[in-house]
Amino acid sequence: MKTFLNKLGLVAILVLVLANCSDNDNAVSGEPMEQLIAEDFMTTIDEHPIGGEFLGTIEANMEASFAILSQNPSNALSIDIGTGNISISDASAFDYEINQTIEATVQVSSTDEVAQASVVININDLDDIAFRLTDSEQDYLDTDIGNWVLITEDEYNILASSLNEVTKLGTSDGQYDDDIQTEPAINQGLTIINNNSLTIPSGSYVFAFKYHAYVNQTGGAVPPIENAKVKISETDIANGYYDLGFTLPTHENGDRFFVLKGNNTPTSALGYLGVCESDGMGYKRIEGTNVYSNACAASDFFNKEDNAAAGGLVVMYQGLSTTQKQWD
Repeated sequence: MKTFLNKLGLVAILVLVLANCSDNDNAVSGEPMEQLIAEDFMTTIDEHPIGGEFLGTIEANMEASFAILSQNPSNALSIDIGTGNISISDASAFDYEINQTIEATVQVSSTDEVAQASVVININDLDDIAFRLTDSEQDYLDTDIGNWVLITEDEYNILASSLNEVTKLGTSDGQYDDDIQTEPAINQGLTIINNNSLTIPSGSYVFAFKYHAYVNQTGGAVPPIENAKVKISETDIANGYYDLGFTLPTHENGDRFFVLKGNNTPTSALGYLGVCESDGMGYKRIEGTNVYSNACAASDFFNKEDNAAAGGLVVMYQGLSTTQKQWD
């Protein structure tokens, strides 16, 4: 009986020793326990990407889950909890003029451990005008700085709505689109400035222009319009006007739309927008409105107050400006 108990005790001791050796196998062999490691992620992309676009993956050395702890700006990025795939959440955050980099911190969690990875997305600057143009993009890219490029109505409206900090000048949308009949200007070879509050903010770049060309001709084909110019003043509404860019490209009657290549000089004061047209422009009789005008080569312009008494007069032109340069 005593021998049996001694043998039983020996077996118990042996079992405990073997269990202890198994639990400490890594320690005996000198190999450390595997730790969770997550790799930082960095990439560079062009501004104005598409929402939902895949950017890359946070890599981890074992099965893990992923969550964004913080990001700047907020909601710019999203991450797949199971794969670590990073995608664009808010595409508007990827605008170089607003953010040059997008940064985030990602928490990576395994069963027993937690690690962190940093995310840095660098943004390339683009010419936002070229990016927004479709039909006219190549003409814009091919032309020289200082030239106006004929564009489509849709392109003009896209520029007006998609560029940052845009101000509409000269004529309001309501006046331009009013159902009142557009009439041809009686006097030609004039610079016209609508007398209203739709002025150019100080520190602005004028970059687009539209107007209603209206050559009033009876009989025969209407000739193309070749000598129209955009004018601005940084002095006051009555004087100090100079040409903005070169002459508008040759065009036909009707609503015509243009964009200016490479205006790199902001206005230094409150400005006024006008148009010189040697052939003719359309106007509308809108009550309470009037213009300043004189010959295209004149330096002083006069308030045509009699326009208001005759039922008002608004010449159909409009410019776009921005205080934030968004092109090359």
